[in-house]
Amino acid sequence: MKLKKIFATILAVALVLALGVGAFAAGNEGSITIQNSVLGKQYDLYRIFDLTYTGEGSDVSAAYTIAENWKAFFNGDGAQYIVDTDAAGMGLNQINIDGTMKYIDITESNIADFAQAALAYAAQKLPDRSVTGTGGDVVADGLPLGYYLVYPEGATEIKDSYASICSITNTVPDGMVVVKSEYPTIDKEITGKGKTNTAAIGDAVPFTVTGKVPDMTGYTHYIYNVVDTLSKGLTYNEDIVVKIGENTLQQNTHYTVAVTTDAEGKTELKIVFKDFIQHKDAVGEEICITYSATLNEQAEIGTTANPNEVKLIYSNDPKDTGMGDEPDPTTPTGETPVVTTETYTTQIKLVKVDGADNSKTLTGAKFELTGDSAKATIVNDEIFEKDDNGTYYMLKDGTFTTEAPTGDETHDKNYDSTTQKYAKVSTVNKETEVTKINRAAYVNADGVLTFAGLGEGTHTITELVAPAGYNLLAQPITVTISFDETNKTWSATGATVEGDVLKIVVENNTGSKLPETGGIGATIFYVLGGFLMAGAIIVLVARKKMSDAR
Repeated sequence: MKLKKIFATILAVALVLALGVGAFAAGNEGSITIQNSVLGKQYDLYRIFDLTYTGEGSDVSAAYTIAENWKAFFNGDGAQYIVDTDAAGMGLNQINIDGTMKYIDITESNIADFAQAALAYAAQKLPDRSVTGTGGDVVADGLPLGYYLVYPEGATEIKDSYASICSITNTVPDGMVVVKSEYPTIDKEITGKGKTNTAAIGDAVPFTVTGKVPDMTGYTHYIYNVVDTLSKGLTYNEDIVVKIGENTLQQNTHYTVAVTTDAEGKTELKIVFKDFIQHKDAVGEEICITYSATLNEQAEIGTTANPNEVKLIYSNDPKDTGMGDEPDPTTPTGETPVVTTETYTTQIKLVKVDGADNSKTLTGAKFELTGDSAKATIVNDEIFEKDDNGTYYMLKDGTFTTEAPTGDETHDKNYDSTTQKYAKVSTVNKETEVTKINRAAYVNADGVLTFAGLGEGTHTITELVAPAGYNLLAQPITVTISFDETNKTWSATGATVEGDVLKIVVENNTGSKLPETGGIGATIFYVLGGFLMAGAIIVLVARKKMSDAR
């Protein structure tokens, strides 16, 4: 229910009841209790009509007069609600206007229009009293008797009309309201995934931020700024789309995006809506912001999240008529709680060991990783790509060097290739051609090779080169990685969890590698053997025939 409906039919009823004076208590002050207030939110009280009593005993009479701050309203936009006569005989309440008795023409048929006009007027005036919500009941006491509008400052919507209306009289000096209001909110999700997802380094993570156009009744200027903060492991892809309802807004025309990075590597996107008050007629429509960020090589690995946070800064005082689309230090604004999403990535640690003695690690083994989420995996904590103009060469111990091969066989024996060059990739972002990222490498001097930056999915690890004197693995290793969003833990088939690492021990056995079925090695021996045996048989048969002939 929008602000324009907040009074509903209760105002007219309340006016009638307030004037139905019987026995009353002494005094000319009362109180209003706001039940279930929102912690930290301000509630403004506006006295529209003063209530005065004259006479004593059975001769007492009560009369409403327009409160001083509201005379301009009833002489302007609200003039139609004070009439000279009750021409239709509707039982309108009387009101004293400068000594002349007139009538308050506020009924069920025009209450919504009155509410809209009254709120717009009140928003530009100082309230008679303001109280701050405690999260429970909050009392404004010592109030002059009269008829009050209770307005939750900065609220976008008041759900129940009666919550904002309260009369305090001598018969009922302690009024009570329950202001059920909503304030601007912001939400964020990883598109299609909720608050949590997994990704491989190089994957683009899509985000959706949602809010709604607030009710800006009474405002002449409104600030609406969305502040989104990406952790150092996420690189903004500059692909933002902003919509209000079905209407796509144009960057730099309807909004601007300021991108800044701090010393810790965090990136802040500040989306500033320009002249946001122009959208006041779209009240309640969804504001939807979508964009993506690439998980980069600075991402946290394992059970530490790569967070993305968003909050909304918004106007909360309609009396502020400031300039500009961003607040300055003196601008009254509200701020929503931060909403966070989390992206996780993991790593596989291969440990190469002797099959007969697992305590003995082996060097010289080379592995390749492929899989459905291994687009840009870091190998041994660094990323290299094949590049004919590069300055690095891969060594058989799993490292890279800038020292070029010399052509000397003794010097070059530790090189994986004396001709293939590599370039180190310092940043993974939307410009990086992730298909060129090297995902094959040797184990290091400790027999360890780490594939870092993996998401959920099935991966294949193939041994390309076996340690000297050992058999090459007959079959690739298939690993399926899973993530438990509830407990924020990783698991994988054939792997053990070692801290933030999925550890796989790979055994190699000594001995000569027998040729595979269909290989030329075994086949040629079989064929030659067959020929030799056939020849031997022929010779034997021939000799036997010759012997028989004699």
